[in-house]
Amino acid sequence: MKRIAFAAVLLLVLTGCGVQPTDVVLAGQGPDGIARGPVLYFVTGEPGQVRPSIRETGRLGTVTDALRLLAAGPTDAEGAAGLRTELPFLTTEQVSAGAPDAGIVTVQLPVPPSTLSELASTQLICTAVRVSAMAGANAQKLMVRLSGSGEIGKPLLCPATR
Repeated sequence: MKRIAFAAVLLLVLTGCGVQPTDVVLAGQGPDGIARGPVLYFVTGEPGQVRPSIRETGRLGTVTDALRLLAAGPTDAEGAAGLRTELPFLTTEQVSAGAPDAGIVTVQLPVPPSTLSELASTQLICTAVRVSAMAGANAQKLMVRLSGSGEIGKPLLCPATR
């Protein structure tokens, strides 16, 4: 009887749990992730400085979602904390971003990038990098290209992540 029990246990151990190996299964784009919300970069009271601020939306969303929140400007609470924007008036539908391609995110604007102040460009670039990083991209190497009205800027790193 002991031999039969031993043989049965040995058989179970050697055959495993019955899960068979499979090839890689492609499932499409990953989830937006669980986050309190995207990180947006606003200008502080200090000259030439931007600071991150979490916009509590209950989810990370996409880079386009984050840029549209940024284009809408700071909330009353963010404004009371001394945060402001240097972005020109943009309707939220006028701003969009593509997925990273070869380490570069392209942000589409309704204005030429050369018309933006350095701080306005930094707000867009750092917001795009930070949200991409929250979704899994490497923030240290990810670059952003601002594009609009036929003008295409050169890819730039977020100075706040260097």
